[in-house]
Amino acid sequence: MRQLLAVLSVVLLASCNDTLVPTTKDPLGTWAANFDVVGSSLIFTLDQAYGNISGAGSYAIEAGRAGTLRVRGSYSAPAITIDLFYDFGEIAAYRGTFADAHHLSGILTNTQGHESPLTFTRR
Repeated sequence: MRQLLAVLSVVLLASCNDTLVPTTKDPLGTWAANFDVVGSSLIFTLDQAYGNISGAGSYAIEAGRAGTLRVRGSYSAPAITIDLFYDFGEIAAYRGTFADAHHLSGILTNTQGHESPLTFTRR
Protein backbone atom coordinates (compact mmCIF):
# COMPACT_ATOMS: atom_id res chain seq x y z
CA MET A 1 0.00 0.00 0.00
CA ARG A 2 2.85 2.40 0.84
CA GLN A 3 4.48 1.73 -2.51
CA LEU A 4 1.23 2.53 -4.30
CA LEU A 5 0.90 5.82 -2.38
CA ALA A 6 4.52 6.69 -3.14
CA VAL A 7 4.05 6.02 -6.85
CA LEU A 8 0.81 8.05 -6.94
CA SER A 9 2.53 10.92 -5.14
CA VAL A 10 5.35 10.98 -7.67
CA VAL A 11 2.90 10.88 -10.59
CA LEU A 12 0.86 13.74 -9.12
CA LEU A 13 3.93 15.87 -8.47
CA ALA A 14 5.26 15.23 -11.97
CA SER A 15 1.98 16.32 -13.52
CA CYS A 16 1.90 19.65 -11.66
CA ASN A 17 3.07 22.75 -13.45
CA ASP A 18 2.63 26.48 -13.16
CA THR A 19 0.26 27.43 -15.97
CA LEU A 20 1.06 31.12 -15.47
CA VAL A 21 4.68 30.60 -16.53
CA PRO A 22 5.25 29.94 -20.24
CA THR A 23 6.97 26.64 -20.91
CA THR A 24 7.03 26.88 -24.69
CA LYS A 25 9.16 29.01 -26.93
CA ASP A 26 6.39 31.39 -27.90
CA PRO A 27 7.20 35.05 -28.72
CA LEU A 28 3.91 36.41 -27.36
CA GLY A 29 4.21 38.65 -24.32
CA THR A 30 6.37 41.38 -22.91
CA TRP A 31 10.15 41.34 -23.36
CA ALA A 32 12.84 43.49 -21.76
CA ALA A 33 16.44 43.90 -22.92
CA ASN A 34 19.14 42.99 -20.43
CA PHE A 35 21.27 46.15 -20.33
CA ASP A 36 24.19 46.71 -17.96
CA VAL A 37 23.99 50.48 -18.43
CA VAL A 38 21.96 52.25 -15.74
CA GLY A 39 19.20 54.37 -17.25
CA SER A 40 18.91 52.34 -20.47
CA SER A 41 15.87 50.25 -21.28
CA LEU A 42 14.13 48.57 -24.19
CA ILE A 43 10.78 46.93 -23.51
CA PHE A 44 8.11 45.75 -25.94
CA THR A 45 5.06 43.54 -26.09
CA LEU A 46 4.65 41.15 -29.00
CA ASP A 47 1.55 39.71 -30.65
CA GLN A 48 1.63 37.06 -33.34
CA ALA A 49 -0.68 36.18 -36.22
CA TYR A 50 0.13 33.70 -38.99
CA GLY A 51 3.87 33.74 -38.23
CA ASN A 52 4.05 37.54 -38.32
CA ILE A 53 4.98 39.47 -35.20
CA SER A 54 3.93 42.98 -34.32
CA GLY A 55 3.98 45.07 -31.21
CA ALA A 56 4.87 48.28 -29.47
CA GLY A 57 7.10 49.36 -26.65
CA SER A 58 9.33 51.98 -25.14
CA TYR A 59 13.01 52.76 -24.84
CA ALA A 60 15.34 54.94 -22.82
CA ILE A 61 18.89 55.80 -23.78
CA GLU A 62 21.26 56.46 -20.89
CA ALA A 63 21.66 60.24 -20.46
CA GLY A 64 19.63 60.70 -23.63
CA ARG A 65 16.20 60.48 -25.12
CA ALA A 66 13.33 58.20 -24.22
CA GLY A 67 10.28 57.37 -26.29
CA THR A 68 8.20 54.77 -28.05
CA LEU A 69 8.79 52.24 -30.79
CA ARG A 70 6.90 49.86 -33.05
CA VAL A 71 7.98 46.27 -33.67
CA ARG A 72 7.41 44.12 -36.76
CA GLY A 73 8.90 40.79 -37.73
CA SER A 74 8.51 37.05 -38.01
CA TYR A 75 8.96 33.91 -35.96
CA SER A 76 9.80 30.43 -37.19
CA ALA A 77 10.95 28.26 -34.30
CA PRO A 78 13.49 28.73 -32.96
CA ALA A 79 14.49 31.86 -34.94
CA ILE A 80 12.98 35.29 -34.37
CA THR A 81 13.53 38.30 -36.61
CA ILE A 82 12.21 41.71 -35.63
CA ASP A 83 12.66 45.28 -36.80
CA LEU A 84 12.37 48.06 -34.25
CA PHE A 85 11.05 51.39 -35.54
CA TYR A 86 11.97 54.16 -33.09
CA ASP A 87 9.92 57.35 -32.86
CA PHE A 88 12.90 59.46 -33.96
CA GLY A 89 13.43 57.61 -37.24
CA GLU A 90 16.07 55.02 -36.28
CA ILE A 91 15.42 51.44 -37.39
CA ALA A 92 17.23 48.52 -35.76
CA ALA A 93 17.12 44.84 -36.69
CA TYR A 94 17.19 42.04 -34.14
CA ARG A 95 18.03 38.50 -35.24
CA GLY A 96 17.98 35.86 -32.56
CA THR A 97 16.80 32.55 -31.21
CA PHE A 98 15.18 31.31 -28.05
CA ALA A 99 17.81 30.36 -25.48
CA ASP A 100 14.94 28.90 -23.43
CA ALA A 101 11.24 29.72 -22.91
CA HIS A 102 12.13 32.96 -21.10
CA HIS A 103 15.15 34.33 -23.00
CA LEU A 104 15.92 35.50 -26.51
CA SER A 105 19.57 35.69 -27.51
CA GLY A 106 20.76 37.48 -30.63
CA ILE A 107 22.31 40.47 -32.37
CA LEU A 108 20.88 43.98 -32.63
CA THR A 109 22.07 45.90 -35.70
CA ASN A 110 21.42 49.64 -36.14
CA THR A 111 21.12 51.54 -39.42
CA GLN A 112 24.86 52.35 -39.35
CA GLY A 113 25.64 48.61 -39.29
CA HIS A 114 26.86 48.54 -35.68
CA GLU A 115 26.14 45.11 -34.16
CA SER A 116 25.61 44.43 -30.46
CA PRO A 117 24.84 41.13 -28.78
CA LEU A 118 21.58 41.47 -26.85
CA THR A 119 19.48 39.18 -24.68
CA PHE A 120 15.82 39.77 -23.87
CA THR A 121 14.02 38.34 -20.85
CA ARG A 122 10.30 37.60 -20.78
CA ARG A 123 8.46 39.63 -18.16
